[in-house]
Amino acid sequence: MAQAGVVNAAMYRSILVPVDGSEHSANAVREAARLASGNDARLVFLHVIPPSGRQALREEAEERAWSIIDQAVSIAGHAGAERHIATDGSPSHAILEAPRHGLCDVIVMGARRLGGVRGALLGSQTQKVLEKATVPVLVVH
Repeated sequence: MAQAGVVNAAMYRSILVPVDGSEHSANAVREAARLASGNDARLVFLHVIPPSGRQALREEAEERAWSIIDQAVSIAGHAGAERHIATDGSPSHAILEAPRHGLCDVIVMGARRLGGVRGALLGSQTQKVLEKATVPVLVVH
């Protein structure tokens, strides 16, 4: 029997880790790598680029996105991890679509603590994912 509060990584085959280059997402990467190690779970990194009408801005954002993902792969030590960039919609929307397309069976993401009423406990994107996810979500501080 599993202990309360302990996540059994063996039950997961694919771990989605949304990354944005922040320390919060780096913490999530480390935790996801820990969950994946010693198991057959694969890591899937996702960075979401906000839509932009200007091609030059979009190309610059894509270069930065690949750099952020490469940094996550380096932190995790999983060179074979899948890498995805989404350019359509909000981060929460892209994250919520991943399990619907079979990319993951658990989401590990960083908590963005924001001030004010809107982000009193967690960042708004994290809160949206927690409310609407169809798979388990592990939020890492």
